[in-house]
Amino acid sequence: PINSGDSRLLNAVARNGKVWAAHNVGAGCFVHDTCGSVLPFTRNEVAWYEIDPASIGAFPGGTPIQQGRVADPGIHFYYPSIAVNEDECVALGFSGSDESIFVGAWYATRAAADPLGAIRAPFQFQAGLGPYLDRDGTSRNRWGDYSAMTIDPLDDATFWTVQEYARPQVGAAD
Repeated sequence: PINSGDSRLLNAVARNGKVWAAHNVGAGCFVHDTCGSVLPFTRNEVAWYEIDPASIGAFPGGTPIQQGRVADPGIHFYYPSIAVNEDECVALGFSGSDESIFVGAWYATRAAADPLGAIRAPFQFQAGLGPYLDRDGTSRNRWGDYSAMTIDPLDDATFWTVQEYARPQVGAAD
C-alpha cells in the first residue's frame, strides 16, 4: 500500500483576507482485525477549509467559514494543494489510488457560487501507468508529497497544477 503521510496541513494560501488550507485525513471507520488489533482508517480523503483569521480568536476557537472533503467510497486521495483565483473559485490538486487504480494525478474544483462546503466530483487527469514501490528505509512505501496548484499571474483566473503519477518501474525496486 501507498504511505500517504499524516494529517498535518500541507498547503495554505491567503486570498482576500481569508486563509484557504488543505490536507489529507483518515476517513471511514477504524478496523479491528481478527486478533483484536486496531488498524488505520479505511481510506484517505482530502479536507479543505476557508478560514477568516479575524474570527478565530484565541486557540482553540472559531469555526471555518466553510470546509469540505474530496471523497470517494473506495479511492484514497492524498497530498493536496489548493489555489483560489480572483473570483474565489477553488481548485485542489492531489494524488489518488485504490487497489485497482495505480497512483494518478487528480483535481477537484468549486465555483464561488457553489453552496458552502461543496466541491465538485474529482477528476483523474493523468492515470497511473504502473505499480509504485519505493521503500524509504523503513517498511513504508512512501509516496512523494509533491503537489502544486497555483494561479496564472497573468490573468489571476486560470489554474495551473503539477501533480505526480506512477510510471512503469525501470530497474530493481528497493
